[in-house]
Amino acid sequence: MTPNPALRRLGFADSERVAIIHTDDIGMCQASVTAFAELAAFGLISSGAVMVPCAWFPAAAASSRAKPEVDLGVHLTLTCEWDAYRWGPISTCDRESGLIDAEGYFYRTTELAQAHGRPDAVARELAAQEIPADQIVWQVGDAPADLFGASSFSPLSGDIQYEGG
Repeated sequence: MTPNPALRRLGFADSERVAIIHTDDIGMCQASVTAFAELAAFGLISSGAVMVPCAWFPAAAASSRAKPEVDLGVHLTLTCEWDAYRWGPISTCDRESGLIDAEGYFYRTTELAQAHGRPDAVARELAAQEIPADQIVWQVGDAPADLFGASSFSPLSGDIQYEGG
């Protein structure tokens, strides 16, 4: 077995097995903020990712400021798959951006977001999601590549000029 250099950087031996639990979608609802804070306080988790367009982002940011030792990153998002609880872009209300569905929110699927999103609007939205986090959250980690990320929006990646942190 090839030694994993990440284990050494985290203070573990090459032969040790570890599980790193990363919480996601913080700020989506009040319960996500409370659960993240309680699990971090108990020592079960030490990192997570907040979604800036969600209603409970300010509470997640306040929690992060209160506990700067907990790594809270930004989960960039261009979709909202829920039926009864929705969010949309923070950079625009213009339907011509291609970011907004007929109901006025982000599209429910990556495929619809890819089909409709204008690359310039996508880049502006991603930048807008990072700016508040940089100003409000105590420490911003790397953006995960799951709901938005390189894997789900790769067909447009050559068209998007986004250089976020």
